[in-house]
Amino acid sequence: MKNFNRFTSLILCSVLLLGGGTLHACAKNKAPEWVVNRVSDANYYIGIGYAPKVKRSTAHYDLAAQNALNDLASEISVSISASTLMITIEDDKQLKDDFTSIIKARAQKDIEGYEKVASYEDRKGYWVYYRLSKSQYAATQARKRRLAVESAKVFYLAAQEAEQKMDYKTAIIDYAKSLDAVKAYLNEQILMTVDSTEINLTQVAYSRSYELLNSLQLTTVRNEVTCKMGESIPESDLVCSLQTSKGKPIANFPVMITYSERSVQNANKFTDDQGKAGFVLPTVRSRKSVETIRFALDINKLLLESAVDFAVRRWLVQIPVQDVTMQVSVVKPSVFIESIEQNLSQASSRLVLASMFEHLFLNAGYFISTNRQKADYILKIATNTTAKSQSNGLYSTALNGQIQLYYKDRVVYDRFLNNISGTQLDYVKAGLSAYEEGARQIEIRYFREFEAAIVKQ
Repeated sequence: MKNFNRFTSLILCSVLLLGGGTLHACAKNKAPEWVVNRVSDANYYIGIGYAPKVKRSTAHYDLAAQNALNDLASEISVSISASTLMITIEDDKQLKDDFTSIIKARAQKDIEGYEKVASYEDRKGYWVYYRLSKSQYAATQARKRRLAVESAKVFYLAAQEAEQKMDYKTAIIDYAKSLDAVKAYLNEQILMTVDSTEINLTQVAYSRSYELLNSLQLTTVRNEVTCKMGESIPESDLVCSLQTSKGKPIANFPVMITYSERSVQNANKFTDDQGKAGFVLPTVRSRKSVETIRFALDINKLLLESAVDFAVRRWLVQIPVQDVTMQVSVVKPSVFIESIEQNLSQASSRLVLASMFEHLFLNAGYFISTNRQKADYILKIATNTTAKSQSNGLYSTALNGQIQLYYKDRVVYDRFLNNISGTQLDYVKAGLSAYEEGARQIEIRYFREFEAAIVKQ
């Protein structure tokens, strides 16, 4: 019976071998040489991929194939140190890594025309063997590089033409596009002939972008502006002008402002036909005496129009450009205090609450106006005390009333004082005690709210 089984197995092996079956089915542990030892070939890039088997799954076939392609790509060495252009980004590790990834990704993406040489599997895993002709890969790369350079040259010549017409915006965008077209070849010199002169495209396109951006002249209509806290700065005071070095206005160029206190809405605009752009700062809320506004060219917005790769934009945005700063002198507004303070329905001998507000406003840098018509804000106080109770020779009162802050006939803050108690030896003194307590609460609580209303109105 054992001889019969051995004879049957030999027949089965013969059938498998003659029928092209895999060798491991008959000769266990007989892995081919390319699985055991790394294969090399002067004429081919080689990729060997392996993936372990998972029960009831065929995913190992795809994984091994992908690993083989990755191995194949790793054989295609890519160096970025040879390009003198890369010196301009040498100090920026993130940017250098971005371009390195782009260049290496090109090597992997361009793998085509490879062939499967063999495969092998056992009970534990699956191997696959790919190879790619070095001469075929070189030819493919040369063709794709040639197409990229041709595209870059078209953009470069368009940039040159725009520059001659002093259309600097279009020129910078087209120079960016020319760099974007060959971004995957920045580890190489991109040489081309323009007007009978051989140039390194990437170096010249970058340097022209640099020189154009640095030649632009950005100015403002004024160097300083004064504004009251809580008010806006109109567009007429926040105007910048952009010109060429020869004084020609540059239209439709993106500019932006930044404000030292906080971010600004509508902080990005394009210059008009006269090369000017105006901005509005809705409300100055700073409690500082000085803030700054910075005007600058919005290079990132400009490059977004070019639709170039993020790494190319990030590289060009680092080109230093002119900016100009305007000082904002923040002035505190004036307040007129109108107070009716009664004690037991009689005019109080001392305006305790009004005195406290005046003290706090002056300490915070505000102006106390004696002219109601010229004041920026009107503070109205209307209060009275009432008798509450008497016990063991002590008298208690309650202070009630309303304090309102007006800005241009509009109430911007309203505070009610409710049942603030005062106790003394008689009702009049108890009423004054209630006013002292009301003044203390204004100092520690309510004044901050009134000032916030001025800032936010």
